[in-house]
Amino acid sequence: MPAPPSPELVVVLGAESTGKTTLARALAERLAEPYVEEAGRTLWEERGGDLPLADYVEIVRRHLALEEEALRRARRFVVVDTNALTTQYYAYVFHRACPPEVRAAADRCRARYAHVLVCDPDVPFEADGWRASEDARRFMDGAVRNDLAVRGIPYRAVGGAVEARVEAALRAIGAAPPTQAAPTPSGRRPGGTGR
Repeated sequence: MPAPPSPELVVVLGAESTGKTTLARALAERLAEPYVEEAGRTLWEERGGDLPLADYVEIVRRHLALEEEALRRARRFVVVDTNALTTQYYAYVFHRACPPEVRAAADRCRARYAHVLVCDPDVPFEADGWRASEDARRFMDGAVRNDLAVRGIPYRAVGGAVEARVEAALRAIGAAPPTQAAPTPSGRRPGGTGR
């Protein structure tokens, strides 16, 4: 009997205040699979928003360790809140430099994540004391999509209310329940003979 396939990593990306964490948690709950928190946000809050450049290496290491631990518990998927692409982005934003280990982790993202979801900036911007501004969110949204395009990483953009995002995400990763084709007005199913 062949071994079951390895679990797939599903990463949720996007600009700040676009609902990444909300979607990642809701999707993981719907799938009954592990969720990996945004290690960068956690460390940022622990350090009071003051991260020297060396801390970006710590973020990547923590995040990858959390992913590996979650993969050991997963059946089919692990839902991940951001990845090293985001860590690299913020390293350049705040320090105009990025440690080689972080850049290398960002370069591995194309092969590491089976599914990439990008949250549209179509929810109200929430100023929580850590986030910059609506203008910064717009800029980051473009930067995220450009980085993915340059790296040749396909992604699915998801928008709307949380439930709509979850449904779109389930379809994107191939976890949505199959839908039965609706009968045509003649009572025949599309492509069928009606017999």
